[in-house]
Amino acid sequence: MANSSLGIYFGPKIINLVETSGKKILNNIQIQRSLFAPSDLEPQVSDEIKIVALFNEELRKNKIEVKEANFCLSGKDLIIRTFDIPLLPAEEIANGVNFEVRKYIPFKIEDLVSDFQVSHDKVSRRNQVFYVGIKKETLEKYFSIASQLNIKVNAIEYSVFSLLRFLSLANFNSRGVVAVFNIDYLEEDEANFIILDNGFPLFSRDIVVSTGQDDIHGPQETPLASLLERLKTEIRVSLDYYNRTFLAKKISKVYMIINNDLRPDMESFFKDMSLPVNTIDISKYIPRNQIFSLGLVKSCGCSFPKNTKGELKINLLSARVRTKAGKEAVVSVDFKAIFAAFKIDSRVIIVGLLICLLSFAYGIYRKIPVKTELENATNQAPKVLDVSATAPLADLEALNMELGKQKRDLKNLVTKRPYLTELLNVLPKLLPERMRLTKVAYSLKSETSGELQLRGIADTGDNDQELKLINNFLVVLKDDPVFKKYFKNISLSNIGHQDKINGTNFVISCQKQEAD
Repeated sequence: MANSSLGIYFGPKIINLVETSGKKILNNIQIQRSLFAPSDLEPQVSDEIKIVALFNEELRKNKIEVKEANFCLSGKDLIIRTFDIPLLPAEEIANGVNFEVRKYIPFKIEDLVSDFQVSHDKVSRRNQVFYVGIKKETLEKYFSIASQLNIKVNAIEYSVFSLLRFLSLANFNSRGVVAVFNIDYLEEDEANFIILDNGFPLFSRDIVVSTGQDDIHGPQETPLASLLERLKTEIRVSLDYYNRTFLAKKISKVYMIINNDLRPDMESFFKDMSLPVNTIDISKYIPRNQIFSLGLVKSCGCSFPKNTKGELKINLLSARVRTKAGKEAVVSVDFKAIFAAFKIDSRVIIVGLLICLLSFAYGIYRKIPVKTELENATNQAPKVLDVSATAPLADLEALNMELGKQKRDLKNLVTKRPYLTELLNVLPKLLPERMRLTKVAYSLKSETSGELQLRGIADTGDNDQELKLINNFLVVLKDDPVFKKYFKNISLSNIGHQDKINGTNFVISCQKQEAD
């Protein structure tokens, strides 16, 4: 159909393809990921090839001729982080986000394609940031699948955003601070718990769902009971973190999309935590012949982003385009046009020459005291006894080698020996409050390389705050001009706790590398 749209949700266990026209579902296709598992018969066939083959077969079987699609991805493929940054000018926000997010991801930010959304918090007078990233190699895998299907990808987003877009068509009210919890354990899709402030995400957590036979249960515990306990534990931890982070933003209501057999227990759980619950019945918004399926809801919401307007604007496709444009952009400068606007003035040339001469003379003047000091040091050096004119050649060569060694040792002593006075002078100024150093040690590995080791304790009474304090101290050391001058590699080599000692112990290694 000419006006139809295709949404594809890549879930943990099932891939959903939904073709829609307006708000009407035309086709709903489910493909089990177990079909892509490697087998003994065809171990060399990659997942991509199998996915493309099954997609082509299903598209042909259902007579779907759409050449454009939108993708939504589960949390297992993404890096989701929320944090805050100071108020910055608009042109500096991207750099501020990239600097801050390095504290929360375990690998290089250059390996990611990412997008973010910022909301100004009037109470704290800071910017709240919702950050979504994906490894470049993972993203390119999805584009490879689309390319082999001859499908143009128009949008790539977090699957929870697709679900919220579907709910907006169901008149979902996101005003105020509300939470949305959804689960479909029959599909073993991931459960999502997200908290919104007037539509802007403050917190998001994806929970792995499994009721397989490999789960460990108590003697009287069923897989469903075990799942319920795991869900309750995850939500308690999430709410505890949220309440400590956002003290002024209390949750007014929890909306649930859930299987009927889990609903009574989860409603009772939220009510016990003093959170009003409202269950959303999505059956009225999907065809009667379709059973409850979060994969259907997410792929359906993903299929019509152009038809809805909302607060969520993160799109990893746009981020990929920006990343590539940043690498491939070439600045073209018309030097002829630039210099055509200048006229040569002899007075400018004379002034320029005078400045150069003065700079050269000042450099010579600065060298005089150093040269005088070097000459005095040379004159004060111990004299070598005269050698007899009758000494054999072997004695002269041995003496020449000894003198050469002494000369090299003196030169290394003056030019290559590390001086720690400047470092020890600036270190107390960089040390933050609630942190102390217990040991400062420098080891010389060779004439031109060594290691400065800083051992210390951060003690704030809160493990998260102590980790943040240590990371901030590491960033300050890396940015300090004195430390950057001496050390090329500054890293956190150890962190932990000791019995009977409050606080978090850490070891920071500052290494001076040999010159190339």
